[in-house]
Amino acid sequence: MKNIIVVLTFILTPIILFGQTFTWGFPFTTDSEEGAWVTHMEADAIYRIKSKYDLGIFNYRISSDKFDSKNLEIQKTSNLGIVEPAMGRASQKHLSMYPKNGTSFLFFSTENNTDKKVQELFWQDVNIDT
Repeated sequence: MKNIIVVLTFILTPIILFGQTFTWGFPFTTDSEEGAWVTHMEADAIYRIKSKYDLGIFNYRISSDKFDSKNLEIQKTSNLGIVEPAMGRASQKHLSMYPKNGTSFLFFSTENNTDKKVQELFWQDVNIDT
């Protein structure tokens, strides 16, 4: 009996140590989508638009990833959020975005006008492909 256990240990140890493992996942590295608004769309390629509120800058970080439709590899990543200045915080705040057609989106943002002491509403046409 002792010999059988020793033989099985020598046989099974290399199989367990060097055996193949399988895990579910993506062919690319992924960042956490927890707490983020994520949408996918298909035009000439597949796009993932991700918007997540960042407490460090008190604004949304918006990014667009363009994937190859054949092998799902990221071809291009674009930052669509409001650019932060080197010193301080951006005065504009992202409110929302709405798809128009294809890769065109309509972004709404506000900016504090200190002279008039009001919030001004701005809109911008954004093409996520460029």
